[in-house]
Formats: sequence, C-alpha cells, structure tokens
Amino acid sequence: MKRIIYIIQNMPFVLHLAFGTKHFGINNQLWGRDHSLFGVSFMEGLFTFPKRIRMMKQRAFMGFLPYEEASLIFPEHAMKNYKGMYK
Repeated sequence: MKRIIYIIQNMPFVLHLAFGTKHFGINNQLWGRDHSLFGVSFMEGLFTFPKRIRMMKQRAFMGFLPYEEASLIFPEHAMKNYKGMYK
C-alpha cells in the first residue's frame, strides 16, 4: 500500500526515471525548463524500461532516498540485498 501511495505522490518523477523523459517529471514537476541528464529518445525509453526500473531500485538504496523510505517502497530488494539493515 505504501508503494502505491508513494508512486501516486511522485508520479511525474517516477515516469521521468522509468522512461527517460527529457523535460517531464524533472524534480517532480510537470515540465522542466532544462534537459534532463537521464533523458533519452522515446523509442530508447520504451526499450530500456526494464533496465531503468532495476536502476531505480539501485538508486533508491544508494542514498537517493532515506533507507527507511527505500525499504518501504522496495521491501523485497531490501530483504534480499540488505538483510542486516532490514527492519
């Protein structure tokens, strides 16, 4: 349930990271003035979607999110890779 709430609250940012948009979702805004470093073409964004989802999990635990928040969003990843830290 917490994962769904987080995704809804941060929908523009999640879509930006998942599909590599160039302007949409930067800093969780609907439209960013500058180009994103993560931005790719539309077709590349579609083909690299699974890879980008896996990378979102990695980034969450690299410090992009607090550990408690990351473990609520991706509990299976936390249990598999961070057994000593998982609460």
